[in-house]
Amino acid sequence: MKKYFPLWLLLLLLPFWIYTGIAACDSRVWIGESILVLMLLAALYGSRRHVPLSNRSYLFMFLFLVMTLTGARYSFELVPYDQWGRYLSGVSIDGVFGFERNQFDRFTHFAFGAFFYYPIYEAIKKLTEVSRHFWLHFFTLSLVIAASGIYEVIELLAMYVLDAESYWFYLGMQGDVMDTSKDIALGMLGALFAMGLMILSKPWRQRPVALALALLPVVIAAANPDDEAKRIIRRSFERFEMESVYSEVHMDVIRPGWENDLHFRAWAKGDEFALIHITAPARERGQAFLKRGNELWHWIP
Repeated sequence: MKKYFPLWLLLLLLPFWIYTGIAACDSRVWIGESILVLMLLAALYGSRRHVPLSNRSYLFMFLFLVMTLTGARYSFELVPYDQWGRYLSGVSIDGVFGFERNQFDRFTHFAFGAFFYYPIYEAIKKLTEVSRHFWLHFFTLSLVIAASGIYEVIELLAMYVLDAESYWFYLGMQGDVMDTSKDIALGMLGALFAMGLMILSKPWRQRPVALALALLPVVIAAANPDDEAKRIIRRSFERFEMESVYSEVHMDVIRPGWENDLHFRAWAKGDEFALIHITAPARERGQAFLKRGNELWHWIP
């Protein structure tokens, strides 16, 4: 049974792979991710005799591939993990952690570092004469970080070849221009987390270091709180970074001793043209502001 464990995992993966392709929201995304999956499977098959890995390593990689194909099925940004969480536990994951964007792509990159750390550690140990745990962990962490960067490059090249118009969209997933850098950083944090768990299984004298490494992602997240007002402003700018946009806005202006409830409609085309038309309250209804290049016009009926 143990001998055929990798084969059983592959037989489980294939029908799931086919299903995600049939039900994919965007076939281009699915094809791009499938190319990466095929490359990994080909590498594992070609090295199966020279670098035989444990069933634990194959299981970790299987779990990562399931996450990747699930993301490809929903184009990553549409994965309904929050609905799944509410259905299973009645708790909103986004609500608990204050997420404002779909985080499944972030979870997947963290999982890459966490799930691939042990297989890479095992491969290095089998291929080299390195025996000291410090250097094994050092080289493994370095390779995971490098692999995270290479993964991003291959993913972008694959999307560019499949559809050049989608290239810039995937360069900044969900409007985040730092998406690639954050993905690589999350891969590193996932690797640090896996490293901490591995060291926890060692003697007690090594466990304080492991605990620090395992809690590092939590410490970093706690040390960088994102202010609510700044987050709202940043997202509003992201919404307007389009060729054209239409919006309806309800704004409460609150000052000491004075309040105003303002409603308006807004149109924008690039950075050159913008029109704002106030619809409420009655005393200000009909006013309009027009931006044309460097000119600003104010209409008062």
